[in-house]
Amino acid sequence: MNIKGILGIAILALLGISNASPYNSGTKTVSNNFMEPLYSGKTKAIPKSGDGTKMVPADYQIRKCQKKSGIPVVLANEQMFTSTCLIEYKEGDKKSKVNPKNSACFYNKNTILCIDRELTNIDYCDKSKKVFNYDICLKTIHSLSVIANGTKKFVIDAPLVTYPKKEKLGVKAWKKKPIL
Repeated sequence: MNIKGILGIAILALLGISNASPYNSGTKTVSNNFMEPLYSGKTKAIPKSGDGTKMVPADYQIRKCQKKSGIPVVLANEQMFTSTCLIEYKEGDKKSKVNPKNSACFYNKNTILCIDRELTNIDYCDKSKKVFNYDICLKTIHSLSVIANGTKKFVIDAPLVTYPKKEKLGVKAWKKKPIL
């Protein structure tokens, strides 16, 4: 083999190596093997509260709610992930972990639904937080049920009626301008 042959093989080998290795530009790595975008397909990923680096699939939230015999209402897209779990409450049930003492509840189609505070990321619906606000919570839940895309459409009666006080909250203005 002469010098041209050796040099030609060396150049081809270098080209092969450079095409096989990922290209590094700053902190991003680009290669043929890439991870899916944050909110793609059926398995959407969301940041876990408290740590922006850990990811939890949206389907996990839905399954966890269904495991509690709840109704999951989820909105997941590139800009936001909002979810809640509505648990049916039987009046006078003292064994229920989700009840009017620790959860925001409302009437819907002759049933009482309470928001599971462990499975919601809506701060206004968590009675243990300082920002808890019944009106904003129910407006948010109503808006979420109208535009939710992660679950079956869930229809909430209008006007919303709070439990146990039975206060009626109108939703006509919300339909024109949802808060989500």
